[in-house]
Amino acid sequence: MFFPFPHALTRGRFLRRLNRFVAEVELDGKPTRVHVPNTGRMTELLVAGRDVCLVPVDSPTRKTSYDLMLVRYGKTWVCVDSRQANEVAWHILKHLAEGKGHGLPEPGHPLWELFSGITHVAREVVRSGHRFDFHLQRRGRAVWVEVKSVNLVIDGVALFPDAPTERGTDHVRMLAQLADDGDQAHVLFIVQRDDARAFAPHAAMDPAFAQALAEAAGRGVHVHALGLRLAPEGAYLQDVLPVQM
Repeated sequence: MFFPFPHALTRGRFLRRLNRFVAEVELDGKPTRVHVPNTGRMTELLVAGRDVCLVPVDSPTRKTSYDLMLVRYGKTWVCVDSRQANEVAWHILKHLAEGKGHGLPEPGHPLWELFSGITHVAREVVRSGHRFDFHLQRRGRAVWVEVKSVNLVIDGVALFPDAPTERGTDHVRMLAQLADDGDQAHVLFIVQRDDARAFAPHAAMDPAFAQALAEAAGRGVHVHALGLRLAPEGAYLQDVLPVQM
């Protein structure tokens, strides 16, 4: 499956990160401030001299005219826009629900086995005070899906998070409660680079999240990881990655 970017990307060279949300990029020979749509640390990615791709944004309310989208890490393009993980999940779930569309996973593909039979897909749905990325209906049963963007890989293993995340831990615990109540619950990790062979929670960075994820899996929450290959024109679905709990 191919997920094109909505806009043509602009090439640049990374200079420095100024704060959590703003970086400086060399564009047409001049330093230009750009928005960083990711609160993770990404210290191994945001290194001076790296090739980057930017999304132009035309908005009178913005202080920056570009969003940082891709960073070149060796031979691998890495997507650092955490919002793109949700767009990929939306594309997959919507097409599975509609039962049509070029590149739709066929019966026998792991994605088909996970989500075949869904008839309704809604985004950003609140349940018990928590906002979840997706709410689905499948054969009369409520299905909740929380999506996490992953761009850290160490020794071939994709790791999440790369900074402590109380919000992510709370979401996983709430999914476990929904599973206890009889709903179906999923955590879908989207690995936005193509050099990972497996996924694991980053226990050394956030032991609370790793413990909450393991406990949720033991209570019936389904944990999945999908690997993508990124290119300046868009993202390609690579494969379902094994999860190492």
